[in-house]
Amino acid sequence: MDIEGSLPLTPREGEIASLAARGLSNREIAEWLVVSVRTVDNQLRSAYVKLGIGGRGELSVILEPFSGSAPKARRRVGPRSSGEPNTLRRRLE
Repeated sequence: MDIEGSLPLTPREGEIASLAARGLSNREIAEWLVVSVRTVDNQLRSAYVKLGIGGRGELSVILEPFSGSAPKARRRVGPRSSGEPNTLRRRLE
């Protein structure tokens, strides 16, 4: 099932909402998608209004039927910090 085709969200709102429902923080989502934390905040706020929910805690309930089709996040371009494990990548896989 396709999240963007079944819910009243834009593709970006659906992508960010899916990542938030999977437990990523706004900062982690912003780093993963190479956008600002403010962009993540705004997209989530818009998604909450469209879905008629009050916040992040309700996302996993709403998006549960779509969990098998989580959107693929873009990979960050550029070098990673040396010596730090890529825990975010492991959380997404």
